[in-house]
Amino acid sequence: PSEVAAAIDRHLDGFLRAAKLEAVGPSDDTEFLRRIYLDLTGCVPDANQARRFHDNPNSDKRSKLIDELLSTSQFGRQFGRTWRDWVCPPELPSTGNAGIQPHQQARAFGDWLGEKFASGKSWDNITRDILTVRGEIKKQPQVIFFGLVGKNGTTTADGSARAVASLFLGLQLQCARCHDDPYRAWSQQEHWSLAAFFARSQGDFKKIEVGKGPSKTRGLINIPKSAFKNAGTSVKVAFLDASSYIDHEKQRDLRSQLVDWMVAKDNPFFAKSFVNRVWFYLFARGIVNPIDDFRKLNPPSHPGLMKLLASEFAASGYDVKHIFRCICRT
Repeated sequence: PSEVAAAIDRHLDGFLRAAKLEAVGPSDDTEFLRRIYLDLTGCVPDANQARRFHDNPNSDKRSKLIDELLSTSQFGRQFGRTWRDWVCPPELPSTGNAGIQPHQQARAFGDWLGEKFASGKSWDNITRDILTVRGEIKKQPQVIFFGLVGKNGTTTADGSARAVASLFLGLQLQCARCHDDPYRAWSQQEHWSLAAFFARSQGDFKKIEVGKGPSKTRGLINIPKSAFKNAGTSVKVAFLDASSYIDHEKQRDLRSQLVDWMVAKDNPFFAKSFVNRVWFYLFARGIVNPIDDFRKLNPPSHPGLMKLLASEFAASGYDVKHIFRCICRT
């Protein structure tokens, strides 16, 4: 991590020199202590924690504190809450006139994510656990994901596709739902090709299952009337970069193939999207900003830095704590 942190600093120092700007100096111990506790645990340190850090004469006390905080359950809870809030819509769906909203289930989803982050589970495995889940929310809190990103608490194929693109790949597909996006590379067909991975997913924020249906319709989706253009057109399942063949005849649930493509080390979106969100979380602005709008007309502010972080994250096996260590040591 210290070597990666030094490389990050070199990228930023070079950028500042080229722009004839002077870097702000390193934080003092008090500034660092407050910020690292807030970033990694969501709370300021108590008096004993602050005193112990200030009285520590060792030169490596900052890196040791970073490791110490990353090993706590508080880190998991804080980052789990953060991801829960990124997933949740501005207003949770409600059921009927009673307006019952899944507040408790949403909190449980954040707690589930927090446990995964705290235990050191890799981001590709967490992604797979979310996107290929089936069953009931009582046993698997991540089931709520599909209801939250659907419509009125119900799973929808296009809602799932847009959420996967935004949250896990850093891409905005919403405009391509109804027509080819004039500002991005995505066509309406590509939007619905991604949605086809979820065409058989059925349920709400309490359960998710994969419908059976005839094999001849597997891997296909019809563009609905609400999309305005090309309504009724049948679209075949495909990855966004059209890179690989998809065996849609044999597999009932195509979501696992989608995740295989997403988490592959050569995927052009997956690692970049996550490290950009971590950078945004720590510095309040992404290297690509908005954080889910990777495209040619919205390039990264520091292309070399983005490549470095994404490559390091993939090489680490999508180790979440590792990428935090690297950035927090800068």
